Amino acid sequence: MSREGTVSEERVLVVAPRGRDKILLGAALEKAKLDVAALGGVEDLPRELERGAGALLLEEEAFDVGADQLIESLKAQPAWSNVPVIVLTAQSRLESQTQHMVRALGQDLNVVLLERPIRTLTLLQTVRSALASRKRQYEVRDFQKTLERRVVERTRHLKAALEEMDAFTYTIAHDLRAPLRALHRFGEILESDYGTARALEKEGIEYVRQIRAGATRMDSLIQDLLHYSRMARTDVTLSTVVFEPLIASILRGMEPEIRERKAQVTVEASGSAALADPMLLSQALTNLISNAIKFVPRGRNPVVRIRAEAGAEWTRIWVEDNGIGIDPRHQGKIFKVFERLGGSDFPGTGIGLAIVRRVVERQGGRSGVASEKGRGSRFWIDLRNR
Repeated sequence: MSREGTVSEERVLVVAPRGRDKILLGAALEKAKLDVAALGGVEDLPRELERGAGALLLEEEAFDVGADQLIESLKAQPAWSNVPVIVLTAQSRLESQTQHMVRALGQDLNVVLLERPIRTLTLLQTVRSALASRKRQYEVRDFQKTLERRVVERTRHLKAALEEMDAFTYTIAHDLRAPLRALHRFGEILESDYGTARALEKEGIEYVRQIRAGATRMDSLIQDLLHYSRMARTDVTLSTVVFEPLIASILRGMEPEIRERKAQVTVEASGSAALADPMLLSQALTNLISNAIKFVPRGRNPVVRIRAEAGAEWTRIWVEDNGIGIDPRHQGKIFKVFERLGGSDFPGTGIGLAIVRRVVERQGGRSGVASEKGRGSRFWIDLRNR
């Protein structure tokens, strides 16, 4: 029998209401050097299962004194556990209480029926097989615990890394942008105070302007990189978003830009909606509409069409333009950071479309483009309907 105060996960719990059988079964198992715990009755089973057990050896008579309690004890096991149950039964009872237990616990019950009279060798082989099965369950349990500890540890490291990233972002926002602003300001003073007094030659004035333009572009690039970085950590809250009022709000905010470029914008999204985060979707559409207005050949007024197509599972938003278009060879690159359309002829940092892809994916959506060089572009966003 098990020594007092010690618990083994290889214990064989024996429930045998007939005292003589309990002694004989325990002696046979102990002779084979197995760890045995003989229970006083079914009422002891919940406590002993919780302490640890490799297998449960039952006489069928245990059902007579506590069938319901036995079933409840086995049902109360953790999700990982399915303790092997060996039932010593007689042919006359195979279709009665033993079958009732199997039906009550479901087809996944790990049970073996041994018909009396039972040879000792058969009993030992059955018990050892049950213990081997139980050992694999404990290994899975231990692996899950190890995995949980690893997840907690990785989460802690990730949290620390994000805190470092936030500190780094703060440094960029405040420490790096400050000298850029100073550079731009002193260039402006230099041009204003000395350019008109002809203290600077024409070539010198052009150099000062390039310095200011470079500082402005660098500041814009840093701001866009900060925005791109924040998009990875922004909380996403999905809800049903109706497109028409959202697009109308975006266009009102872009009215000065639309008026300046004499753009014609039409919207065909009446009644269309999808699951989205309103703030993130607004960011993506703003970037796409801004690009549609910006990347247009000189002398051509932008024409932008925004429309929605509802499908069975997805709703697609199109932003179509009459701009410069994109060579099919480059369409796989433009959603990456620093990949720019139109070269130096058009303003921008090359991050706008990368932000579009990131915020769309964070909403569980997809994005892409259909275009030909010189024939405009048709950017699209897919969002789930439910």
